[in-house]
Amino acid sequence: MCGASWYRADGEILAADGEQIIGLSALGYFENADGPYMFVMMTGVDRAYRGRGIALALKLVAIRCARRYQAKFLHTSNDAENAPMLAINRKLGFRPEPGNYRLLRPSL
Repeated sequence: MCGASWYRADGEILAADGEQIIGLSALGYFENADGPYMFVMMTGVDRAYRGRGIALALKLVAIRCARRYQAKFLHTSNDAENAPMLAINRKLGFRPEPGNYRLLRPSL
């Protein structure tokens, strides 16, 4: 992964409580005909630390990182049933777009 063209070390943002990593936001850098853009590949916080504003802080640092790279836009994806993250994304100005659907079949 570290050798991938989209990888940027400063796009790997960690939140810690002492020595324990409790949250992560990871960005990838891409380019297309419109110019550079970044994608927030994931933002997650350890269950025991949720509800304390950590995910919001991680996303804000991710936005700051995208600005340093002069990204024309910033994408993210979201589980449609993850209401807390949907609220954070809306608060930060992300707009919903048609997405992907995943169909799961239980093991037999």
